[in-house]
Amino acid sequence: MRTRLCAPVALLGLLLLGTPSLANPKDPTRDNVIEAVRTGYVHGVTAEIAHARVGVAGVDELLSLLADPDFDARDNVVAFLHHLGDDSSVEALLQQLQQPVGDQFQPANDRALLLIPQTLGGIAGRGSPRALAALLDMTDETPEDAMRSPARHTLSPDLIAMALRGLAYAQDSVALERLVALQNRGVGPKSGRSISPIGDAPADMALELYDELAAGPVTRAPEGGEMPQASSSDPETHITEHNLKFANHRALSNPMTYSRADQLVAHATTKLSTSTFAGDMACCIRTIRKSAKGWFGESGDGLDIIDNANELESVWDASPKRFKVVRMINYCNGPAQNAYGCGQIEGNDIAVVRRANLHQEAMLWAHEFGHNLGLEHDDWDPRSLMFPGISTDPDLNLGLSAQECSVFHSQGASAEECSGVGCF
Repeated sequence: MRTRLCAPVALLGLLLLGTPSLANPKDPTRDNVIEAVRTGYVHGVTAEIAHARVGVAGVDELLSLLADPDFDARDNVVAFLHHLGDDSSVEALLQQLQQPVGDQFQPANDRALLLIPQTLGGIAGRGSPRALAALLDMTDETPEDAMRSPARHTLSPDLIAMALRGLAYAQDSVALERLVALQNRGVGPKSGRSISPIGDAPADMALELYDELAAGPVTRAPEGGEMPQASSSDPETHITEHNLKFANHRALSNPMTYSRADQLVAHATTKLSTSTFAGDMACCIRTIRKSAKGWFGESGDGLDIIDNANELESVWDASPKRFKVVRMINYCNGPAQNAYGCGQIEGNDIAVVRRANLHQEAMLWAHEFGHNLGLEHDDWDPRSLMFPGISTDPDLNLGLSAQECSVFHSQGASAEECSGVGCF
């Protein structure tokens, strides 16, 4: 790739955190599980995160939240089950496919449904015969098998494509045989997603994923540390403005609007220009939504769901530059479970999904913009903007160190003079 991706979540920092709101819960109560799944793991839910934040003892609570029509983070529930569920979780997941609960026009519920086949693959990879059988049924084109397959006749083309990805996650010889057979026919299942402009058929992408998963995950050591205890006053004498453009993929049913984008950049400006704890600089910066044409891509091009590096590059390359709002991110520097954002470090392009919570969505945008400016993760302090877990708590993910603030000043346009600490 021409520029670096923002790095995947560093797991050790999440495991060792002493901050109460993100510590490993001693008791998998409903409140602890809700807090864990409402956190937005910028580059996806990993096995380490799932075991540290919830653990197998919390699976019953996850299944209860899955069936709760009013729960607002069902996507992360399914992502956690990818790593924690077992044979006994399969029926509840298939039931959700057959009769989804909640408003399916809400992005989190839409992503939850799309994640289910991949989660079945994760469960199959831990030895569940029921999960593997369900995926084989979903991807079998013979009429007699299609009739007995769980919701086979109702599965959308996108869900069929996700079932192929589920077979890759199963890491099973029978699953591999199915994928190879589909590839040899030159197509995915007849109701699968259209071939994208970059030429990747669903079966081809699933086989690439199978090989990538077989090679093992990409890991790295945690970075950063607790924010240094320094002056909270920004020495810069002028406000630095950053004009941010965005565009929605044309297939989105719940796109970003100008009014919502204005709320996001205003919220980010308020949080980042205010000092709320020792070491958090009141940074004299302002983020502004700049008008753009508002849309990119075409319905049916497959780029509303990012499945691999080629699709990520295609989304990034689309005009206008900066934020591209998509339906789902399955890849960011490697396969990902429910990633919320993926941006270049020292680049101009970012992919994000929609979030209902204003603070979480605003700080997700600011976090990814920080990557574009060159900032890396702070894997230790959840108060930091660059912490890789974005909370719905308005007191988290808002801090900038003096060095990080200077990076924001190094780019952008100089505006009027500051009017005091924090400028605003």
